[in-house]
Amino acid sequence: PISRPRTMAVLRYLSFLALFHAVWAFIDLERQGGLHIPTITIAEGVQLPMVGIGTWLYNDTIAEQAVSIALRVGYTHIDTAHDYRNSKGIAKAIANSGRERESFFVTSKIEGGL
Repeated sequence: PISRPRTMAVLRYLSFLALFHAVWAFIDLERQGGLHIPTITIAEGVQLPMVGIGTWLYNDTIAEQAVSIALRVGYTHIDTAHDYRNSKGIAKAIANSGRERESFFVTSKIEGGL
């Protein structure tokens, strides 16, 4: 059996590889003029993007880089959770993006089996 620390290390490595490939995809999107994501109406005049950038398994450094790139190419939906423990990186990316707070969504999770 694989130990939990080893499993988490493997998941982090796979997450890094996925981020590496995503960065190249984002760069290509940036060259093509940005990202176009379908939305759903959640309230009058409020359109929630149906796809967002996920931040699970990212440490603060990787989360900051991934969210910075995502915001630059047109993502307007960031998905996170308290248990991901990368909120400082996400906050830095948002603060440095130059974007108005009203121009994107941040979704999270709560415990409780709702």
